[in-house]
Amino acid sequence: ETTLKQSLRIAATQGELDANTDAGALANVLLCYVIGRWQLFGKSGYARDPLVQWAQQSAILLRKHA
Repeated sequence: ETTLKQSLRIAATQGELDANTDAGALANVLLCYVIGRWQLFGKSGYARDPLVQWAQQSAILLRKHA
């Protein structure tokens, strides 16, 4: 999470993210998303594609931050 937060801060300084983005909060929600997707993948017996609906979900997760 710390590495992701630092990467998001760098992205903000380079203009890739809104400078007002809370890097810590965004890093946490992204990490929670990934852990949740891994859990669903494991619970499905590794049959459920963890990237199903990623295009739609990433738009929701990153909408205010792009």
